[in-house]
Amino acid sequence: MPKSNYKLSMQVSVFLMSFSVLLYELSLTRVFGVLLWYHFVFVVVSVSVLGLGIGAWLLYRTRLKNRVDKLGVMELSLYALIFGVSVPISIIAVLLYPYPHMISGYILIVLVPFIAAGLFLSGTFYRYGKDSQHIYFADLVGGGLGSLAVIPLLEHFGAINGAILIGIIPCIASLIMYMVSEHKAKAIVSIIMILLITSLFTANMGSEFLGIQFGLNYENAKTMFGMLRDNKNEILFTEWNAFARTDVVKRQRDEVKWIFTDGGA
Repeated sequence: MPKSNYKLSMQVSVFLMSFSVLLYELSLTRVFGVLLWYHFVFVVVSVSVLGLGIGAWLLYRTRLKNRVDKLGVMELSLYALIFGVSVPISIIAVLLYPYPHMISGYILIVLVPFIAAGLFLSGTFYRYGKDSQHIYFADLVGGGLGSLAVIPLLEHFGAINGAILIGIIPCIASLIMYMVSEHKAKAIVSIIMILLITSLFTANMGSEFLGIQFGLNYENAKTMFGMLRDNKNEILFTEWNAFARTDVVKRQRDEVKWIFTDGGA
């Protein structure tokens, strides 16, 4: 492949990674906004910076730097693929995590994708530093557009399905890098992951089998969680947007309908 096309593929991959990192970070604030009380939601910003920093530290302080030197784009493709796969896995783990009063558990769960993204971004700047001005431009544009794209993402798909969908983007970046490498056959792994995540997204859009478990006996849970522990009460309507999740809950004993914002207000 011509050198100019190779550089372009790396810039596109960095753009896609930064784009998906911002989408994932902001989608998490909406998921946490329902699961946790509002003053815990902002920890997502700190966790994202921490994860990116840990990824960079691991690259420079372990043998991973030698792997990037030796394997180049092949190693970076692996980091992008790990990020893409860990995004939907982390969302599922957050939904199943039964201890909302222990926020450290949530932090550890969502930290993994950010570490993988940190490994990719720091590895790209390290390995291809001579082209850093173009890489940084792609990084900034991707992050900026990601912070805007999260609004239609949440409006159309909701926080949970939207977060699952985000996992496809880093896998596409991985596919692009595998295709410009000397081992194009490994691109099949990226294709398989794209198909699996797409299938999960499509299935959940149709049936919503992955969702917030309001009926569980959470400690220090919000009002809506407590109301839905009674099987006689039910959710009549749900809508996600960039601001909050809105639910209409019918209380059976007196036919009163309650409107909740993020499960608490």
